Amino acid sequence: MTCEECREKWSAILDKEVSLPEIRAVLAHLQICSECCRYCCELTCLDALLRSLDAPLSSERLWERIKAMLMVVSPQERPIPEGWVVVRSHLSRLGRA
Repeated sequence: MTCEECREKWSAILDKEVSLPEIRAVLAHLQICSECCRYCCELTCLDALLRSLDAPLSSERLWERIKAMLMVVSPQERPIPEGWVVVRSHLSRLGRA
């Protein structure tokens, strides 16, 4: 097993997405590779830290602020995202926009 494979599998192990033989192969690699062992320890600590955090709560007034911003600018004055310009031009050729 290469170091790259080991590191990818370790991430999958943390997500509980690997089989027992894969876990054994990763553990065998970790016994002989101190760099991967250190990497996997750090990744495990980071994973545990992130899982312990609460999901951020949105502001109670967030939707009200968004609606207020949308009301200020009329639909014709709102900027069109770049991808929609292409869609809009194709629709106008078809007589649908």
